[in-house]
Amino acid sequence: MRRRGRSLLSIAVSGLVLAAVALPTRVHADALARTASSTSACPGGSPKATVRGYYEAIIRHQTLAAKSCLTPYFLKQSDRVVDPDWQNIATLRSLKLKSDGLQVGSLPGNVPKAYAKPYASGQVDAEFVVHYYRVEGSSNGFTIRFIYVVKQHRNSPWRIAAIGSGP
Repeated sequence: MRRRGRSLLSIAVSGLVLAAVALPTRVHADALARTASSTSACPGGSPKATVRGYYEAIIRHQTLAAKSCLTPYFLKQSDRVVDPDWQNIATLRSLKLKSDGLQVGSLPGNVPKAYAKPYASGQVDAEFVVHYYRVEGSSNGFTIRFIYVVKQHRNSPWRIAAIGSGP
């Protein structure tokens, strides 16, 4: 009888050890799944969808998803600033997007020459209420942004080429 109790105890301990080994694997798999979903490509079917995808990723604090909405050049520029949106926006709410659907005649000067003659371009105006971790260039509260989006080729997605706050 004593031997049987010992073997049941051994089985129980073995089961706990296996569960402990499997748990980190499960947690790791869950973390990978969350990372994969946060890095999904930005919706690029229209200028508004791209801008909405960018700000929704910012709201969810999904840095890689937000960055995927930017052109490579604008991403490089944004990574160099002290307070890019994905690091500095604590909360963003009441997002409203406006677009007249017309192509922009000329893109602003801060858009590189590589995007000067895209297949298509447009402007989306975004209004929202924002709270920053650090108030550097913009203040907390109601904000308007003017976002220039480009489509380099017929089959390429729309991507954000510049974000401005005024004339």
